[in-house]
Amino acid sequence: QIMSDSSPSVTTDDDELPSLESDSQSDASSDEDGRRAELQAAELRAELPRQNYEPDMARNEASHMAELKDAEERDRMGREERDRQERAHQVQQANELVQKQDALKSEVDAFKKQTAAACQALETRWKTEGCAVYAIEEALEKERKLDFWGQLRQLEAKVEVAHLSDTPEVKQKRAQSLELLSKIKDAYLKRVAPLLAPAREQLAVAVRLKAETERIVAEKLAAEQRRLRGAAEIERKKKEEERKEREKAKKKEKADLRKQERRAREAEEQRLLREREQIDDMAKKDLLQRKRAAEREKYLAFERRVLARYGSDRCSTANWPVVKDSAKNDNCPICLCDFDSSDRVWVLHCAKDVMHVGCEECFGDVLKPGVNPPASSSS
Repeated sequence: QIMSDSSPSVTTDDDELPSLESDSQSDASSDEDGRRAELQAAELRAELPRQNYEPDMARNEASHMAELKDAEERDRMGREERDRQERAHQVQQANELVQKQDALKSEVDAFKKQTAAACQALETRWKTEGCAVYAIEEALEKERKLDFWGQLRQLEAKVEVAHLSDTPEVKQKRAQSLELLSKIKDAYLKRVAPLLAPAREQLAVAVRLKAETERIVAEKLAAEQRRLRGAAEIERKKKEEERKEREKAKKKEKADLRKQERRAREAEEQRLLREREQIDDMAKKDLLQRKRAAEREKYLAFERRVLARYGSDRCSTANWPVVKDSAKNDNCPICLCDFDSSDRVWVLHCAKDVMHVGCEECFGDVLKPGVNPPASSSS
C-alpha cells in the first residue's frame, strides 16, 4: 500500500531532484557530525590521560621508586651485614690459626727440650763411662808398653850377645825370644780383655742409643714439618674454596638483583601497557558511543520525516520486544537477519491487525526515496 502511494513521486526525474538534494544534505550533515564526533573523541582521548591517569601514574611511579629505593637500601644493608660477618669470620679463622701455630710451636719446643735433655744425659754418660774406659785403656796400654819394652830390651841384650854367629845357641835364643813374646801377648790379652769388655759394651750401647735418639728426633722433626706443610696446604685449599664460594655467592646475588630489576621493569612496562590499553578502550568506547548517538540521531531525524510523510497509522518504529508477539515475521524480509532484543525495527501496518517488521537500516533505504514529496504534490 505504501509502495503504491510512493510510486508517483519516483516516476519522473524532475520529481527525484528534491529528495536527492535532501539526501545529500543529510549525508553531508551526518558525515560532518561523524568527523566532529571523531575530533571530540580524539580530544577526549588526549584529555583523559591528563585528567584521570596522570595523577595515578605519578603516584604509582612515586610508590614504585620508593619501593625500589627501599629494596636497594635493604640490599645494601644485607651486603654490609654479610661483609661484616665475613670479616669477623676471617678474624676468627686468623685467631684460630695463630692459636694452632702457638700450640704447635710449644709442642715442638717441648719436644726439643726433651731431645736436648736426652742428648745431655747421653753426653754425661758418655763422659763418665767413656772417660773411665779411656782411663782403663790408657793404663793398660802404658803397662803393656812398659812390660813390652822391658822384655824387648832384655831380648835385645841377649841378641846383641849372640847375633854374631848362626849357631844353635843363636837359634835357640831366637826361639826363646819368640816364645817370650807370645807369652807376653797372651798375658796382656788375659789381663786386659776382661777389663775392657764391659766398658766397650757400655760404649757401644751409648753410641747406639745416641744414634737411635738422633734418628727418632730427625724423623719426628720431618713428620712435624710434613704435618705443618700439609696443614698449610689444607688451610690454603680451604681459603681458596671459601673465596670461590664467596665469588659464586656474589655472582648469584648480582644475577638475582638483575633478575629482580628485569622483572620490575617488565612489570612496570606491563602496567603502563595495561593503562594505555585502558585509555584506548575508554577512548574507543566513548567514540563508539558518540558514533552510535550520532547514528541514532540520524535515524530519529529520518523517522520523524517518514512519520511526517506517511503518518503513524501507516508506519512506525518500535523496539523488537514490544511488537514481537503481534508481528507476522521474526526476521528482516530484506537481509533475512533475525531480530535481537536490543534492535529497533520499522513496523508497517499492511492491513487491519496485520503488521510486518523490518530492519531500521534496510527499510530506511526503502523508505528514503518517498520521504520528501515533490513540490507539485505538496502544492
